Amino acid sequence: MSAACKVERPRQVSSAAGVLSLLDEQEYSLRVLALQKLNSVVDQFWAEIADYLADIESLYEDPKFDHRELAALVASKVYYHLEEYDDALRLALGAGNLFVLSEKSQYVHTIISRCIDEYVSERVKHDEAKAKEEEAAARQGAQHEGGAAPMDVDQQPQAALKPIDSRLEAIVERMFDQCVEDREYRQALGIALEARRLDRVEGIIKAAPNTSDILRYCLRHAQTVILSKRFRTHVLELLVRVYREFPPVELEGELANLCQCLFFLNDVTAVANILKDLVDKQDQKHTAMAYQIAFDIANNEDQQFLKDLLSHLPAPKVPEPPQQAAAEPAAPAEGAEVAPAAAETGAGEPTATTAAQGEGGSTEAAGAAVTASSGEAPAADQTQADAEVLPAASGEGAAEAVAETTQEETPEDKKLRLLRYILDGDAAIDLHLLFLSQKCKADLQLLEHIKNSVDQRNSISHNGIVIAHSIMHAGTTEDEFLRKNLDWLAKAVSWAKFTATASLGVIHKGHFKNSMKVLEPYLPQTAPQPGGYSEGGALYALGLIHANHSNPTVRQYLMQQLLASSQNEQIQHGACLGLGLLCMGSHDEELYEKLKEVLFTDSAIAGEAAGYAMGLVMLGSTSEHAISELLAYAHDTQHEKIIRACALSLALIMFKREEEAETLIQQLMMDKDPILRYGAMFTIAMAYCGSYSNTAIRRLLHVSVSDVSDDVRRAAVIALGFILCNVPEQVPKVVNLLCQSYNPHVRYASCIALGIACAGTAMSEAVNLLIPMASDTTDFVRQGALLALGLVLQQATDALNEKTKDVRELFIKVLADKHEDIMTRFGAILAYGLIDAGGRNAAVSFYSKAGSLRSEAAVGMCLFCQLWYWFPLIHTVALAFQPTGLIGLTTDLKMPSSFAVKNTAKPEMFAYPAQFQVKKDDAPTKTTTAVLSTTVKQQLKKRQSTMHIDDKEGDSPTAAAAAPPPPPSVAVKEAETDEGSKTATAPAPLRGAGQQGGEEDSASILSDMPSTRGADVASTAATIGEYLETSHTEVESTTSIDARSMAARSERKEDVTMTPADAPAAAAAAAGTDDEKDKKKEGDGGGDDPNKAAAPTEEEKDGVLKNPCRVLPRQEAYIDMLPDNRYKPIISDRKSGFLILLDQTPDEPEEYVQPKAAKEEDKEPEPPEAFEWSG
Repeated sequence: MSAACKVERPRQVSSAAGVLSLLDEQEYSLRVLALQKLNSVVDQFWAEIADYLADIESLYEDPKFDHRELAALVASKVYYHLEEYDDALRLALGAGNLFVLSEKSQYVHTIISRCIDEYVSERVKHDEAKAKEEEAAARQGAQHEGGAAPMDVDQQPQAALKPIDSRLEAIVERMFDQCVEDREYRQALGIALEARRLDRVEGIIKAAPNTSDILRYCLRHAQTVILSKRFRTHVLELLVRVYREFPPVELEGELANLCQCLFFLNDVTAVANILKDLVDKQDQKHTAMAYQIAFDIANNEDQQFLKDLLSHLPAPKVPEPPQQAAAEPAAPAEGAEVAPAAAETGAGEPTATTAAQGEGGSTEAAGAAVTASSGEAPAADQTQADAEVLPAASGEGAAEAVAETTQEETPEDKKLRLLRYILDGDAAIDLHLLFLSQKCKADLQLLEHIKNSVDQRNSISHNGIVIAHSIMHAGTTEDEFLRKNLDWLAKAVSWAKFTATASLGVIHKGHFKNSMKVLEPYLPQTAPQPGGYSEGGALYALGLIHANHSNPTVRQYLMQQLLASSQNEQIQHGACLGLGLLCMGSHDEELYEKLKEVLFTDSAIAGEAAGYAMGLVMLGSTSEHAISELLAYAHDTQHEKIIRACALSLALIMFKREEEAETLIQQLMMDKDPILRYGAMFTIAMAYCGSYSNTAIRRLLHVSVSDVSDDVRRAAVIALGFILCNVPEQVPKVVNLLCQSYNPHVRYASCIALGIACAGTAMSEAVNLLIPMASDTTDFVRQGALLALGLVLQQATDALNEKTKDVRELFIKVLADKHEDIMTRFGAILAYGLIDAGGRNAAVSFYSKAGSLRSEAAVGMCLFCQLWYWFPLIHTVALAFQPTGLIGLTTDLKMPSSFAVKNTAKPEMFAYPAQFQVKKDDAPTKTTTAVLSTTVKQQLKKRQSTMHIDDKEGDSPTAAAAAPPPPPSVAVKEAETDEGSKTATAPAPLRGAGQQGGEEDSASILSDMPSTRGADVASTAATIGEYLETSHTEVESTTSIDARSMAARSERKEDVTMTPADAPAAAAAAAGTDDEKDKKKEGDGGGDDPNKAAAPTEEEKDGVLKNPCRVLPRQEAYIDMLPDNRYKPIISDRKSGFLILLDQTPDEPEEYVQPKAAKEEDKEPEPPEAFEWSG
């Protein structure tokens, strides 16, 4: 083979020394060649090249060297490998066009990332400086107009910042162009939003082929990515301008998003004009869109915006029905449609109990409560109820009845009436009330088990069960558990009675029409009552029912009670809280002044409630005079309750104000009073709620490890949950180290922050952090972990989180453990209420379906966090609940029964949990008593002697009389049968505490002392239970031995002799027989898992969910519309909430969902006929 045919392998370069030596050459071309070679091998030999960095940088800095950009590129790559990223970025900027953005390498990606971060940081600094200059100029102009002195030195504009490096800007501009060329519009839009480049945002939106899609993407992220409120406003204004440039046909499908932008901009006039234009058009499609927009706006829960919007809309020509019907105690007519379990099964009977148990209560009050619950009313009231028009109705059939057109009403007037009905918020509340009532799956067996598992004499556990019951039934109007346990409920006294009465407000939340009727027996009467706990709780409950839905009549009533109860702190407390909730966010100056008068009385109890109420009324107003007055009084008063209420009130006033709250935040943080610093943390939480502000997060983390007060540190960590509620997946990462803090207050707050931000997500990361903390060494940390688990696992199944079953079992174990601390057991009871909130059909949600932050949710959770100091505030968690349902409505606001959706997920993935059942393992187990051999011998001798006597006297007449008594189990069964028959035939009377048997029980539920009421029954039951637990096995074993001995003796006709060694074997055989019987019973169905998902119905197995139905947030991805459905949603991508439907075949007949009839109650026995005593 010739040498020419030989194939030479390429020589592998093992060093860059030869190329580096060329850098020392004087020849220009050789140095350029060296740089070109080094650029190709720098990733291999960067360590060698690093020794020549000074030479390479000198070439870059030499202005006479024509290839400076190449030298900068090589040096940048070397610095990149040395992890000197700042120098790498500086030299990459000098490389100019040689730095290729499209190159797919780790070096390019890293430098671009650093470049974007640097550019965004510089742009933000310049934008904030510009904003401060504009603010200073506006302030200076205002001062000149008012003739004020020149502004202080601190207010002077700061020195101008250095301009942004043009090379940095050039790379970012090239990156924008590259993204558009590669059709990566969302990536470019995200960077433009972070960099606050409004011009680029507009260019990218218009360059995208699907403008509607990119606009929706921009709107969705404008509330999360953009941290500056000023720039967010500019972006929303840009979106409105782009939407208005759409052709009319395309704009019709985007009107809902356009109205959301206008809502965020607080442009009431523009929204009103859009709604009027849609209603004026005479076709079904435009009417449906108007109603859908109205539902979206109403669900944003901005009471002031809705009030202004209604004032801009024309009123129907036909007079509207009275909206004050909610405050009228008149009963509905016979056959009228009312909310389930409210009029027919309603809260009447527990109402009677609480009224009777109230201070000075009487049987007349109990009778009045029963009358109120029975639906009976005088003829005049009944006539008035018949005359009521149904926009004021609530619950079953309310929306359907509203849709009926009167003879004098035109179609246009009907549209306006229904539109106003929706914007009032009545439609959503009525439909939610109907949904929660009909779909309620609350487990009464579970509540009964909890009640029987805790210490009946402990006031905290009793109070916890009452609160948990109300949370479980929030908004459902179902109170069957209370009616079945009237005597137990009557044990609540003092503030526990206040809380128990207020719990009815949670149960009947949104039940506007019958609110006064339900609470009438508790409300203050004409004659002053001593104590006033029930009356104050009823006023608080009235506020909970009407929360964030102001009603003039209810407001007037609460105001009258507030003014008339100047000598009763309990009633003042309830009236203030009720007014604050009722007029939340109304900015009512008159009401604010009345509450301020109560605050200035310096009464700790009444002043605390007045402080909270002032903040609720002025929610988000940034009122300067309110801030100054609250802050000044907080410094003057000596009551910690009032100081804390004022501090929280300041936080509520700054709700969603972000940068505008900075001055107040700094002032509170520098205060020497730890309670005001505590308020500063919640001011940060409210002002930046859902903003994901890095500045706020850094500040809170600093305070959480530096403040000297445990309360302040606890509040700082809790505030993280509010700020990160829009990105719950980030919260476990942020609080991970805080969960391991040495400070128990920080650990407790970490749990609460996880529960707030991750509520209803069933997030594994959060659950994995919380479960170990449920066994913490500190009692209140365990309580916080249990509460957080209840929030995180709301509506969760084993398919969503495999630890759901274990957590539910943990709750039962903790609350039933008598050796566990009462604080922890209280947390477990509340946790079960939270995990099954709203009849298992509701969950905590900070955002509406349209993506707007819900003020009710933020306020409710903020006040709920004050449970550390005041238990009645736990009820406010109900404000954060959002029903998880899909409700399809026609343009007449009726629910068609033929509308359905397809659930493509497995039925058990989102099924309801099964009803609770007590496991066999939880039943009392038989104990085996140790028996000594000598004792066995004595028993055998005695038994043998007895057998001989029986043989001799078997036919004696006294044999039957001398027969042994029946086993204890038989006696107990007979006793239970007798007792049960007595209970069934003699129901407990409706009497309150202190009226049992006509004498007052001195040992109350709050005294933690044994009650003397029913002591004989309790002692007898305890004796029988103790006897059964310790002796049942021994008796059964002995009886079995005797039976076998007698059988053997009768068969063999001779005496039986048993050795001591045979006794254990006989006892084991008897026990084995009993075990086999127990196993057989368990196999018959007694061993079902009480925590597994409920068996799906045939309809659920097919995956078809009929209107209305429960749809969880995670379930929306599995929901599809049926192709052959008669109805089509006006917004096709909506999978939950209220869906306005278009009827494809309007001429065909249709059936609508009819409210289910309430359960029939047993009729009360007729009173005896009147008679005259003749003897």
